[in-house]
Amino acid sequence: MNRELNKGCPNQKELRAFAVGDLDDERLEQLAVHLNDCAMCGIVVDEFSMHPHSGLVADLRTINIQSADLVKRLDSPGFQVPETLLQAVFDATDPASIPVSFDPGRRLANMLANGPVRLGRFELQSVLGAGAFGYVFKAHDTQLGRFVAIKVQRAGTFATDEDVERFLREAQSIAQINHPGIVAVYDTVRSDEDVCYLVTEYVNGESLETRIRNQGFTYMECASLIAAIGDALHFAHEKGIVHRDVKPSNVMLDRDGKPHVMDFGLAKRDWDRENTMTSEGRVMGTPAYMSPEQASGDSRHANARGDIYSLGVMLYEMLTGERPFQGKGRMLLLQVMHDEPRSPRQLKADIPIDLETICFKAISKSQGRRYQSAAEMSEDLRRFLCGQPIKARPMGIAEKLGRWCRTYPLAASLLVAVPVVSIGGFTYLSSLSTHFVQSTALESTRMEANMLEDISEYYSERVVGQLDPVQIQATQNNASIPHSVPLPFTFMIDAGKRISEGESGMRVKIYSDYPWRKDVANQDGFELRAIQALGLGCRTLNDTDSASDARISTKADVDGRSYHEFEVENGEPMLRYARAQIMKQSCIDCHNSEVTSPKRDWIVGEVAGVLSITRPLKRDNETTRSGLRSAFNIIASVATALTGLTLFAFWTARKRSVGNTGAPFNGHD
Repeated sequence: MNRELNKGCPNQKELRAFAVGDLDDERLEQLAVHLNDCAMCGIVVDEFSMHPHSGLVADLRTINIQSADLVKRLDSPGFQVPETLLQAVFDATDPASIPVSFDPGRRLANMLANGPVRLGRFELQSVLGAGAFGYVFKAHDTQLGRFVAIKVQRAGTFATDEDVERFLREAQSIAQINHPGIVAVYDTVRSDEDVCYLVTEYVNGESLETRIRNQGFTYMECASLIAAIGDALHFAHEKGIVHRDVKPSNVMLDRDGKPHVMDFGLAKRDWDRENTMTSEGRVMGTPAYMSPEQASGDSRHANARGDIYSLGVMLYEMLTGERPFQGKGRMLLLQVMHDEPRSPRQLKADIPIDLETICFKAISKSQGRRYQSAAEMSEDLRRFLCGQPIKARPMGIAEKLGRWCRTYPLAASLLVAVPVVSIGGFTYLSSLSTHFVQSTALESTRMEANMLEDISEYYSERVVGQLDPVQIQATQNNASIPHSVPLPFTFMIDAGKRISEGESGMRVKIYSDYPWRKDVANQDGFELRAIQALGLGCRTLNDTDSASDARISTKADVDGRSYHEFEVENGEPMLRYARAQIMKQSCIDCHNSEVTSPKRDWIVGEVAGVLSITRPLKRDNETTRSGLRSAFNIIASVATALTGLTLFAFWTARKRSVGNTGAPFNGHD
């Protein structure tokens, strides 16, 4: 046998493995669907299953050779195919006479081509379908005179105890359920040839899968059907049975359009957890319809809410004509576990928003966000049918954003990191600029104070010190005394007034707590704090005095001879700076000999007054902001470019992923 298979068909080795049931459940079902549509592959499998001189005998002999070699090398028992079996297969001219059955369902299906076939008291009439676990036939019960459906186990003679138990478990599960929406089980049989088959109620109609593919539904029909299926599943859940393989091909529609749930072959009984038949980490079910927890192989958390998820997937498919996730194998499982489906209204804009809301609630990744029972979902669907408000609520912006972030953590992290870093950088630059403006203004004001003191000292030494006191007198009342000049302190006061009247906005003031002149006797809050901090009239200072020796406000610093604060005055930022004015030797004689002086016992180094400079910072801030604006534009441009590149990379990767996995289905995955 050497038939040429079409491109895309399974190879002969895989078809041979299918013929003897030597494939995992998922691949068995995929090939079963393929064989229904591909006549050539069906012929090849038939030849593998029935031809007496096929490669099957050679394979069996190979098993013997390999196992004998294994015994020799490992000194351990190995599996031996009996020689009588090999000889019987080799010599058989009639397939029915072969004493073993590799796929009894397929063998019976082939025999049906020549007319009805007897199986016990049942007369097989036609093939209804084929799945991972076996063939389903329409049959006539010759004793009870009724039509039934018979499901024949695929594994045949080589079925393991686990295979048999899994097959018969369906009967044990459904036998407890008596509901009009669930196909009833009548009997289970294990023949003398160890062929197991299940006798169930026959539903005259078509599968929901066929109806979706060929005709479709109105939105009201979708809600009504899913609500009815939900009722049946809820009844099973209350009996402690979880279906775990809810999908359109497992729902039959009778002539009246009523749904009947069937195929509980993967059912999990809550009351029989020790005999679950599902090993940890093994994925059981149909990937396109299974819940995220089921797709991850976590059988411990597979419960009724997994069936609700599958029910939501069916509703999605009925509404849109597409499944939420499309692809094959591991890629499909990864989508089920991690990706979010497109909105049904993106595929069909006229889908009622309430139906979309119900659908999204059912297929939520988190079990806690789904309906907690199938009855709750059915109740919401009937509210929609009656025009009443549903209980499910559409996802809010925060929930949608959170779901997107969970789905695409890398893109979300980048989109958050870029603006956060940008804002953080700009905030740092702003604070740095504020510090820069303040430190620059403070240093500049110190230089201005030094300059005024240098001028005062020059005036005191080079002008007042050079005068003949008989001809020209130095006095604070120089304005009213002819041929007189102001004292150095009075000269500084007048100079400060002139500077304050200029256009620079600076205010310069010389004052003390001694009433030198009436117009400088009144001090504001800052000036009083400066007097207190600098110890005016209470102590002497020199350039090496420590700041910790002065009484200072908690809002400012003292650098030995100065005190400053930054404040806002009439909405404008200001620097208030105060410098202690100490008595020098050149001033002692004048002040102590002045008749009108309130203090005539000055000593060198004693604090005589305060030089106060108020400097507006508006221009400094405007200059800095101009530079910051340029820096901000650069940062914003970089952040925008990075965000755009991130979104483009994410969109491209997602489009490529959808392109690789989003091909329409031909059969089941």
